[in-house]
Amino acid sequence: MSSIVLIRLPLLVGHTQNIKLFTLVLVWWATASALGVPRLGAPRAGALAITVIYAGYIGTELVRGAQNGVYGSVSNAYQLAVLYVSLVVFAFVAINRARSERERERRLAAIAFAPAMYSLVNVLLWAGGAPTRAAEQPGGGSIALGDPASTLGAVGIHVGRVEFPLTNSINLFGVVAAGGLAAAGIMLVRHVPAVPRWMAALAVVASCAGLLLGDSRGSLIVAIAVILWFALSDRIRAASGVAALLPVLPLLLLTVLGMLAGTGLDTSLSRNGGDFATGTNRLYIWQGAWDTIKHPSLDAVWGWGAAGQITSGASSNYAYLFSGQADPTAAPTHSVVLQTLVDGGYVGLLLLVAAMAMTITGLVRFTRLHPRSMTGPVLGSVIAILLGGTTEVAPTYYAQEALVAVLLAAGAASGMATAYRVSRAATPEAVEEASGRERETGRSSIAVGARPVAPNT
Repeated sequence: MSSIVLIRLPLLVGHTQNIKLFTLVLVWWATASALGVPRLGAPRAGALAITVIYAGYIGTELVRGAQNGVYGSVSNAYQLAVLYVSLVVFAFVAINRARSERERERRLAAIAFAPAMYSLVNVLLWAGGAPTRAAEQPGGGSIALGDPASTLGAVGIHVGRVEFPLTNSINLFGVVAAGGLAAAGIMLVRHVPAVPRWMAALAVVASCAGLLLGDSRGSLIVAIAVILWFALSDRIRAASGVAALLPVLPLLLLTVLGMLAGTGLDTSLSRNGGDFATGTNRLYIWQGAWDTIKHPSLDAVWGWGAAGQITSGASSNYAYLFSGQADPTAAPTHSVVLQTLVDGGYVGLLLLVAAMAMTITGLVRFTRLHPRSMTGPVLGSVIAILLGGTTEVAPTYYAQEALVAVLLAAGAASGMATAYRVSRAATPEAVEEASGRERETGRSSIAVGARPVAPNT
């Protein structure tokens, strides 16, 4: 239940206006305070600072968007800003103040399971007939709602794409479900001892159900690729480069799709006759957004604030693609990189890359030392969500669930970095020896290459 609450609260507030955000902030701070004073003795405390600055900068984007009159209220924006920072601090203290390795692993498990549990709740609510956003707000559903689910159709199950009750977008929900599938799949293939296998299997089923019913094909492929990476290779150090590649991932994707243009795959995977090579028309959206961003200006440095595609005029270049929507210019850019640029400018993109680089690097460091630790599933979840952001605006405030999942993981990674130092003696040979012991005994230990940091006095 804690996992469900952690991933659900911001979106719940969006649908239930009589619940004040600030009361949620008090809950996080009270819980963090009860856990005790964090240890900040390690030099890697900078990871926490960068993550807090990144979360706070998202808050400034929301405030500017509200002041521009294009995204929510100023009061709500300030509360969200404090909430995002509070979530980072909460996760940081929870991991940093763990009294034992077992307690640390269980707290990491709550963060790793959160996306899958969110998917499970949505699937159960949908199966039980709970109303969706489209039912509550005529014309408010996703533009793809009801389109044929091509992945299920390929195996003879003909249904329309589903928008789940607690979500505000089919594809953005798919990114979160992919994070859940990647985390749970890694738990199974690496035989993580901290959680029962039946629980991980349930998380896999719930996440797959969400992905298949929503027909989020890209997110499904990403999750499977991440699981296979962890299953077939112990060398995950390359994962540290994912954040650095983030700005160019859309270009890499278009290159691959261009190579597949005109092949049998182009025809069979297109939703609407040959649109596979353009990323189901995302190419035209990205071109329209870049036509605005590429011109040097002060706004391009700091961004235009939340819903920057409206304020900058970028969305007017691709609004024709969303002519069926109530406000075609409100459509985001379908890329976390481009959305970050129009919202927070180059400064926002730099903070995103820096925060994610420190998060991934910290999780990689401990996962290499302890392959069966829960840091592996958390790492896989973050990677899946970031790769999903190649074609979606996740993790951003548009995808609250994905943003919360990443902020919790970032806070946890910061907590690990300040609670334990990785020794210089952690050579590849020592890491391999530790990995072999963990595979043979099924037990993990922080004794190899890491040592606790004494609390400040």
